[in-house]
Amino acid sequence: MKKMFLLLGIILSLALIQGHAPSDLEISFDSEELVLTLVVTHQVGNPTNHHVRTIRVYEGGRELVVQELSRQDDTGSVTLLYRLPGAQAGMVLTVEAECNRVGTLSQEFIIE
Repeated sequence: MKKMFLLLGIILSLALIQGHAPSDLEISFDSEELVLTLVVTHQVGNPTNHHVRTIRVYEGGRELVVQELSRQDDTGSVTLLYRLPGAQAGMVLTVEAECNRVGTLSQEFIIE
């Protein structure tokens, strides 16, 4: 029984060391200023070593934004703003947020 708990503890520890994908993505768009705002929720213990690494924004198959991050602002989330000149109502955006250790969260957003 002790061996089972020890093994379970080791497995859980390894999973935590490896990381996890961001858990939530809040997307909004200011149609007057043409600014896309992303709030990426990614709970981490140390935002220097474990953080959102890459943000990508696509429209159709066209890449509009790629940003590489070296850390998060805090242990809970990162907020990013992007000006998208030429963005119009009805455009379907795909936003991807990738952890520097493992996992990617992807979400579609339709500009209204």
